[in-house]
Amino acid sequence: MLLKNKGFYMAELIISLSGWLLITSVFVPFYIQLQSQLMQLEEKSEALHLLYEYIQKVIVENPERENDVITKGDKQFTVIWQGDDKKAVMITYEDVFGRTVEIHETTP
Repeated sequence: MLLKNKGFYMAELIISLSGWLLITSVFVPFYIQLQSQLMQLEEKSEALHLLYEYIQKVIVENPERENDVITKGDKQFTVIWQGDDKKAVMITYEDVFGRTVEIHETTP
């Protein structure tokens, strides 16, 4: 007579668990890297929006272009005008990972 199997063998469990371990060991680092890049992109987008709003405000209200510090929430963004004619502008901030990020733009 044939023996009927009513459960899993230990070898089948180990194989399936090792497969899940391989899958998670590949995709979890990708997910973590994707999340960190998403946070960096959100911060850069926020910095660019603040910079463009500040440039528009300066052009309309105050033709004197002076360096300034913009605080939004708990972040500080430093706007620095560069060059003799002050057509170039740079915004710096510290990202989530503690690195200083600089974004350079030119104005009309």
